[in-house]
Amino acid sequence: MSLFTLGSWASYFSKRNLVDPRKAIDANRAKIKPAIELPAELKQDLPVRLHLIMEENWQGQWMLMKRARLAGQLLSKAPHDAVQEDVIEFFESLAALETLGLVNRELTWGTFSFHASRWWTASEDYIFEKRRLRAAEHHPMAFTQFELFAERLKEREAQEQKIPPTTIEPGVDEINRFLRDELELIRRVAAL
Repeated sequence: MSLFTLGSWASYFSKRNLVDPRKAIDANRAKIKPAIELPAELKQDLPVRLHLIMEENWQGQWMLMKRARLAGQLLSKAPHDAVQEDVIEFFESLAALETLGLVNRELTWGTFSFHASRWWTASEDYIFEKRRLRAAEHHPMAFTQFELFAERLKEREAQEQKIPPTTIEPGVDEINRFLRDELELIRRVAAL
């Protein structure tokens, strides 16, 4: 797993005259939010409905197959170009919805915290390599929402357990066990 932290990535970006992903998201948030102001009657209902849709998608047969496939690719250290990103894109979308307040944060934390933090740790080397490759194209922002989302979830988990956030990071053995469990989802899909 990668040795980079959010702080070291900020340093990485600044040394190379690249945009710090957290600053870019904050700058864009102000532009996006006014475009999606909701009527009062939807402000409470919509976040729960969107959460339920995301949860249904996460547990759906198509996503179970994608989760198993990505787990197998990461375990086998598949070539970078061969890795499919559907699971990572799911969390990027969920993170964007959560950042904009369009999904219920409590439900999201309860439902997705375990998986999001482990998928982030499992795929961060792939994502950092993608960013490195895209930096040459002046577009090194791949999956920034997912990264910040995983960090928020880990911080929340640390608060709940009253332990330092650094102790929340799953180790290599735990991630490999997690990926093997996700790989087994293919059997679950076959049984459906």
